[in-house]
Amino acid sequence: MTEIQSKLTELFTFLREVARQKSPPKKRIDEHPRHFVLQNLPDHPTISLLRLSEEDESSDGEFLVIGRPELPPCPRPPSELAEWLQPGWERESGSVSVQSERQSIKNGKVVVERFTDVPSRGASLKSWSAIRVSWVAELQPAIKAMNAFQTMYECYGMLERQSEPLEMYLGDGVMECVGAGGLVAHPILLRRVSLEFHPESNPPKFVVRRTAKAPELYLELLQQIPGADVAQIGKCKEELATLELEPLGGEDTEGFLRRLIHGVFAERGEFRASGEVSGTDRVTMRRDPVLFLARKPEGAVGVFDAILQDIATRTSFAESLLNVIGVRGQESTASDDGERSFAANEDAEVFLCKEANREQLEVAKRLNRHGCVVVQGPPGTGKTHTIANLLGHLLANGKRVLVTAHTPKALRVLRHKVVKSLQPLCLSVLQKDKKSQNELEAAVTEIQARISQDPEQLGRRANQLKEERSKCIVE
Repeated sequence: MTEIQSKLTELFTFLREVARQKSPPKKRIDEHPRHFVLQNLPDHPTISLLRLSEEDESSDGEFLVIGRPELPPCPRPPSELAEWLQPGWERESGSVSVQSERQSIKNGKVVVERFTDVPSRGASLKSWSAIRVSWVAELQPAIKAMNAFQTMYECYGMLERQSEPLEMYLGDGVMECVGAGGLVAHPILLRRVSLEFHPESNPPKFVVRRTAKAPELYLELLQQIPGADVAQIGKCKEELATLELEPLGGEDTEGFLRRLIHGVFAERGEFRASGEVSGTDRVTMRRDPVLFLARKPEGAVGVFDAILQDIATRTSFAESLLNVIGVRGQESTASDDGERSFAANEDAEVFLCKEANREQLEVAKRLNRHGCVVVQGPPGTGKTHTIANLLGHLLANGKRVLVTAHTPKALRVLRHKVVKSLQPLCLSVLQKDKKSQNELEAAVTEIQARISQDPEQLGRRANQLKEERSKCIVE
């Protein structure tokens, strides 16, 4: 390992440990905001669960559908009982009871009538109660299906309100043991999934699908269990990437989980069927697929692990990264097509309107040359700032820009990042709430006002600013 690789390894190892301290891995599934064990799904026509190994190509990643069941009302009591029943009989969780007596006014006198005064009432109550008991028994699967639907509705609401920090996962291979800090009970094989709501269907339904992201191991938790073989964890990670195994899969997935638990914990690892009991000194694994919501920051440790692996295989690094560790890089570097890479805002053909670094300038230049560029990175690395910066450059070149995102919240954050002078030109096409409508109306008004300005005066002002900018670049 070279000196540069050694210093970078020390830096990102430190950052990984800081991230681990700030966001320790969840050790139990019940520590997440919501979780739903799939084996608890009731047997009901509105619920369909498909093993991923049995999935056909037409399903488009869909493996779970939960529709809203119809709950038939309670059978109506005979008319002679209706006025005697206590409230609550119409609910499946309620009980059946009658008033022992009733008072009424007849001919100006108070008359007391007892339920037992008419013998047929008792027989009718017994007969109708038996019908109601059958209704309650037949209703139980539908009630459980409705509870599952309500749980999915809660998860969907949380994802909509907090789309930035929350993600939904499908987990399998629940590892259980007593580790440092207490009980561990969490799935190890994870897969990002999406939750869709289709209110227009009959009945309304939720659909859970696989995302494009490949299945992964919960490495942060595995590596913290005492006695874990780190080398075997690495081999299992490579095997998973090669075989593309799925949570909720069949025999191949179970075989992989068996090899994992026996390989990583050679002396005390054990694979068992659900419900079996093992000793407290064992590390056990069982099949128990579960859906759960997890907070995104938990993946920061995995990001730094990937960076450390990349450092070990690289021979060249960005100059800005070398400056961080105190290694002087070359005075200038070449871009992918041999051109010189300038410091930020030192290119007369690039019009960045916010503070920038060399990488953002390079993004703008590559966009000019190739018409397309991909920028990726973990949260907080400046992706939104870069987009806001590019908006000024593209508008200065007479372009029209369309920005899309998965959520309205992301677009609102971007709008606030755009420089104040350009914000009125952002035509917001978001939701139909009052704030979005006001932003749309204000933008249209401002654009109309600018269109009506004197073009010759604007041209003179533009030439003046161009000359001033050219002097600044020379200086």
